Amino acid sequence: MYQFSSREINLRIILSVLIALLFTTIPLVDAVNFYRPLFIPLIVLYWAIFHPINFGFGKSLLIGISLEVLQSLLIGQASIGLVCIVFFALNNSRRLQLAAVPQQMLTVLFLLLFFQFTQVWIENILDRPSDYYARGIAALISAILWPGIIYFMRGLILRKKKST
Repeated sequence: MYQFSSREINLRIILSVLIALLFTTIPLVDAVNFYRPLFIPLIVLYWAIFHPINFGFGKSLLIGISLEVLQSLLIGQASIGLVCIVFFALNNSRRLQLAAVPQQMLTVLFLLLFFQFTQVWIENILDRPSDYYARGIAALISAILWPGIIYFMRGLILRKKKST
């Protein structure tokens, strides 16, 4: 595995977050839009689990604020959920790195369900209706995509050109 400088890792974090924001904002049909995978929390979890030294609460907070601005959410709504799941992922990153992929998928599912719970909780405080079923299905779909996220991040984002 290649060693990257902190500048290179930060550029890769920015690139992966921009790709996730792009997938988050692509317009979809309303029937499918409710089940859209949670790309930003997946990318944030990847960085927190596999690169905990280079990723922390500050970056997750900034990513959450950018997601809130992009989706016209209440400032702090997504950030609270992201910081909470990053807290768990950073504290258990070594265990999660050594776990098998199905175990990682189960842990990611519970973390994404917690993220969705924080979103629903804040929406209920604001008296906004929320579809619990759709949020649960979106978390399940996102957890199923977890091996693909690992493959994508290791294969494309973290690939370094070999010098000849």
